[in-house]
Amino acid sequence: VVEAGKKVALGENAQIGGALLYHAALEDILEQHASSTVAGGIIYEEGKAAPYDKETAAKGLAAVFGAFILLKMLAVAVTAVVLVLLFRRFSQSVVTHSLDAFWTQALRGFVVLVVVPVAAVILLLTIFGFHLGLFVLFAYGLILMTACIYSGIVFGSWLVRVIKREQSIQLTWWHALLGVLALSLVRLVPLFGWIIALLFMLVSLGALYQLFRDRVWSRR
Repeated sequence: VVEAGKKVALGENAQIGGALLYHAALEDILEQHASSTVAGGIIYEEGKAAPYDKETAAKGLAAVFGAFILLKMLAVAVTAVVLVLLFRRFSQSVVTHSLDAFWTQALRGFVVLVVVPVAAVILLLTIFGFHLGLFVLFAYGLILMTACIYSGIVFGSWLVRVIKREQSIQLTWWHALLGVLALSLVRLVPLFGWIIALLFMLVSLGALYQLFRDRVWSRR
């Protein structure tokens, strides 16, 4: 009994004393040399084994990955547009703080990215700071997600500002949509794209931290 994938081949010197039973999706995958012998005859049963095609499997995986990337991009774009429409003043503040002090915010964002999880782990290792450490990790994850979304919004405003050569910083829902889609495409570029995406994420993270510090922490 043979479970066949893409091909069953009987070579020139093949000699089978009994019957050959093979399971396959297609009957014509059997290749038998004229000098080979099968004493008991050849029996074919359909549908027991499907042919495996690496090229087809690769195309299927690529299609699934592409669909996932597209759905993710659309979800982030919709979220960014909603944030701009519902929290217009806050979003404008994030963009303004980001673009007015771009490299300062990038440095601030890098410090937050590195220092906060270290501080949270230290708190988790202490008896009295365990729950505070959990809260810090939760807040850290939340602000990272928010920074990733706002990175597209900031990128859109920056892109329009560069194209129109304006000094003022504008923000509308279509800036957000343009920025998320454009940054998603830039991110597809190996290495360079990820560096640009990381840079704008750090800038947004720094601006979010500054707004939190100025509006919440300083008024505690």
